[in-house]
Amino acid sequence: MMLAKSCMGIIVASVLFTGQAIAFKTTAKQAFVYDLQSKQILFNKMGTDLMYPASMTKIMTAYVVFDALRRGKISADDKMYVSRKAWKMGGSRMFLKDDTSETVDKLIKGLIIQSGNDSAVVLAEGISGTEENFAELMNDTAKRLGMKNTNFTNSTGWPDNNQYTTAWDLVILSDAIRRDFPEYYYLWAEKTYTYNNIKQGNRNPLLYMNIGVDGLKTGYTEASGYGLTASAVKNDRRIIFVLNGMRSKNERKEQGAALVREFLFNYRNTLVVKAGEVLEQAPISMHYGKKIPLLSIDDIYISKKITTNTDNKVLIEYKSPITAPIKIGDEVGKIIIQQVDKAGNPVQNIYYPLYAGEDVRKNNLFGRVVSFVLSTLFGTP
Repeated sequence: MMLAKSCMGIIVASVLFTGQAIAFKTTAKQAFVYDLQSKQILFNKMGTDLMYPASMTKIMTAYVVFDALRRGKISADDKMYVSRKAWKMGGSRMFLKDDTSETVDKLIKGLIIQSGNDSAVVLAEGISGTEENFAELMNDTAKRLGMKNTNFTNSTGWPDNNQYTTAWDLVILSDAIRRDFPEYYYLWAEKTYTYNNIKQGNRNPLLYMNIGVDGLKTGYTEASGYGLTASAVKNDRRIIFVLNGMRSKNERKEQGAALVREFLFNYRNTLVVKAGEVLEQAPISMHYGKKIPLLSIDDIYISKKITTNTDNKVLIEYKSPITAPIKIGDEVGKIIIQQVDKAGNPVQNIYYPLYAGEDVRKNNLFGRVVSFVLSTLFGTP
């Protein structure tokens, strides 16, 4: 019987550092780097502090629009009305014309590639009637995805003291939009889009540098500073990262590129535990002589800097004996990946869930009595 994998989104490997912290430095006020394969946080600078998302808000706007498409609430060919409110929006625009209509397909491209505030409002009003109602959908979606420190009041990222998020929450959102709507993910890497005879370039500077970045979104307001939520891939490794609070476009570009060079090119992932590999056979309470396999549902990779001189040691931690009843896939303990230096001293511990590999029913009364007698006489086998 195969174990069912979780579809709840990002799972963070719990890390206990006992050695030196990563020496990477950035001028960004907030920075967060996450490795999708190892599920490790590679860098965290005020990543859970509240910040203004600016136009990075449009990642959530796009998520809600994609969800409406999938549910059949709207279609790509539907036309949505351009209200005066949408037409009058300042900041970045796709230059929609007042009192006209445009297809959802073109509005999405204007939203993602051109960062159109006007297209964001048109989509919000077209789906929910008002932007305020659409913001409620955004917040419901944020809660469902596990974005615990986020609140939206509009679809554009227009300055509002009550619209806030964290770098960590934007990583959760970015992974979700890539995972849940892969058919639309290519749009985040499109470099130009022409609408109304106006050609505009994607504002993500890292797309033009050929360093593996294939999305997602920049942002800027006076209150937030210059920000960037991005994803980059090399071979089988993908990182998602957020930088915010920088002082200029050039600083955003330089800091983003430096982060990619450090955490994508200077790190490698090593497979240390295979999915389904039995790590131990654990005794079952009141089931004398019966044991249950303990394992990981997923492959476990460890991210390490190429120059790091450490080895990996796999340990497990659980309460023995395991208490029945238990179902396959139940979490019963922890897998500890201990990184040790050449002298054998622990540098850091990284924790992953340990799962039951079989179903075990509660023993009947006779079986429990027999098990109790045997374990009393002979101990746990």
